[in-house]
Amino acid sequence: MDDLRICNKLAEIEGHETLPLDEYQEGDFYIVIDNHGEGYNPLKDDALCFQLMIKYCIELKCYPNKKGVYQYYVSGGSFDNGCDNPNKAICLAILEIYK
Repeated sequence: MDDLRICNKLAEIEGHETLPLDEYQEGDFYIVIDNHGEGYNPLKDDALCFQLMIKYCIELKCYPNKKGVYQYYVSGGSFDNGCDNPNKAICLAILEIYK
């Protein structure tokens, strides 16, 4: 799943109105929400990602033998998505909850 789709799905989960994906142009970094032009991108916004991590009780761990690869824990379950980006691992964990 590409970054734009991840951010769009998370914005929808959080109850924000989003533009249709085909209205974004390549290179857009933020999802526009609520028709106010506000940016929403937990992949780039560490504070927002941290708030989501707390809200959804995501626990993030690094593999001891694989530098920079993260695994996440949700409600007692462990999921390995092989992410080398902690923000993306957190976002994918939230999407896993809402599958």
